[in-house]
Amino acid sequence: MTKNNQNDNQNLTVAVTDESGAVIGHTYPKRAKGLVKKGRAEYSSDNVIRLKDSCPTQKSEENKMDVLNNNIAENTQQERENAAAPQTAKQYIFFDPRKWFVHPDVKELSVMDRFIYQSPIDDKLNEVITLGAWAGNKWSEITNGYIKLDKNTDYKFVFWLNGGENDLSNETCRFEVIYTDMHTDGFAVSQSDHDYRYIYKLNRSYIKPLKEHKGWRLYSIPIIKSDKQYAQFRFVAQLAPMTIMAAAEPESYAELPEIPDEFADKRPQRHNIVFTDGWPENKPYATKTLKSFAEGTHASQQNSGNGFFNSFTDNDDFMAQLAQRLADSIDTDVIAEMVAENLDINEISDTVSGNIDTYVIARAAMGENPDAEKIKRVVDFAESDEMKRIVDMAENLDTEKLERLADLAELEHLSDLTELERLADIAESDEIKRIIDMAENLDIDKIKRMAEETDKRSED
Repeated sequence: MTKNNQNDNQNLTVAVTDESGAVIGHTYPKRAKGLVKKGRAEYSSDNVIRLKDSCPTQKSEENKMDVLNNNIAENTQQERENAAAPQTAKQYIFFDPRKWFVHPDVKELSVMDRFIYQSPIDDKLNEVITLGAWAGNKWSEITNGYIKLDKNTDYKFVFWLNGGENDLSNETCRFEVIYTDMHTDGFAVSQSDHDYRYIYKLNRSYIKPLKEHKGWRLYSIPIIKSDKQYAQFRFVAQLAPMTIMAAAEPESYAELPEIPDEFADKRPQRHNIVFTDGWPENKPYATKTLKSFAEGTHASQQNSGNGFFNSFTDNDDFMAQLAQRLADSIDTDVIAEMVAENLDINEISDTVSGNIDTYVIARAAMGENPDAEKIKRVVDFAESDEMKRIVDMAENLDTEKLERLADLAELEHLSDLTELERLADIAESDEIKRIIDMAENLDIDKIKRMAEETDKRSED
C-alpha cells in the first residue's frame, strides 16, 4: 500500500454501523455527511453513523456500494480478522509503579518505598516499589484505586516479585482483588465487597511463578471473573518486605534462563534485595556459610568433624559461663511486670522439649574409631546439668513470642526495653542456634550402647 493510501486510511475517522449497531467499516467525515444528507444514514454520535440500508423502505444494494468502497472494505475485513483473532494483548494487566499508592485506611502503619533499581532481568534501570517491613506492628497495603474491567472477561495480572518471606514463616505476602459496582472518589470499598475479595498468597508455595531468575519471580495471575463493573487491586505485606517490578508479556521472557536459588531447600526464606547477598550474612543460611558446608570447608567440619563440639566439651569454664548467662538473662519477672495486663508470660515456657537426642553430635564428636574414654566424656557431657540447662534455656526461648512482646511493649510506650532487647539478642544469637542445632538429635541411650560395645572390644 502506498504512503498516500496510508494517509487516506488514517482520515477514515467516522465509524459506519449497520442497523443493529455492529461496525462494518469506516468512512471520511465528508462522505458521512453526504450519506446523512441523502437520507441513507443517520448520526449515532459525532463520529458514528448508522446505515439505513437494512430498513425495508430504504434497503438498497447501491447504498452499500456507496459506503463500502474499496478502502473501507479493506479496513472492514481487517477489523473482522482482528476480532476473530485471540486478543492476547488485551488480556494482560501490567503493574505500573506510578499508579500504586499506600491505601489511606492503613497509611499510618504502612511502609512503602518507590525507587529506581537496576534489574537483573534486563540489566536496565527500572522503577520498583518495596512494601512492608520486618517489624510486626506494620501492616502495609498499596492499591491502584479503581480500574474498569470488561465483565466476564479473562484477564491476567503480570509482574515480577522479590522477597516477601522471613525465616519464621509467619509473614503476609499477598495480592488481592476487590470487585465493586460503586465508584467513589477515594479508595473506599464497602465492607461486603471487601469481605468477598479474592486473595492470592504469593509467599511459600501457594502459587507457582512462571519463571524464577536471580531471586525474582515472574507471576501471571489469572483474575477471577466477575459481573461487577470495577476492580481494585491491592498488595499486602507484613513481617517481610517484598518488592514489585513491572513485567512485559510473559512470552517475551521465553529466552530468559531459569536461575533459581541453588540452596532453596536449605533456606527458610527466599531471596530479598534488601540484603546485599539476598540473605542476611549473619544467619546459618547465608550463601557463604552454605557454600562452605557444601565444599567441606566450614570450621565445624574440620578436625575430624568435631571441632565445634570439642570446643564446648573441652572448655568447662565456657560451658558454665554460657549456662549462667542464659539463666541470668531470662528474667521473667521483668517481662511479666512490663506486660502483665496484656500477656501471660508463662506462655513463653510452654514449648519445653520432650527429650534430647544428640546421636548426630556424638557421632561427629567421636570420629570413626572412638576410644572408651572419649565416649565416656561425651556421655558425661550429654547428661550434665550444664548441658540440660543450656538446652532447656535455649529451647524455651520462643523468638516469635519475644518479638511480639517487644512490639507490645513499644505500642504501650513502656520505657524500659533493655531486658526485652537483650532477650531477643540472646534468642537469635549464633551461640544459641548452634547449641540447639548440635543438641537437637542427641540419643544418650545409643551413645551408652556404643560405650558398652567399645568396652567389650577393649576387654576382648
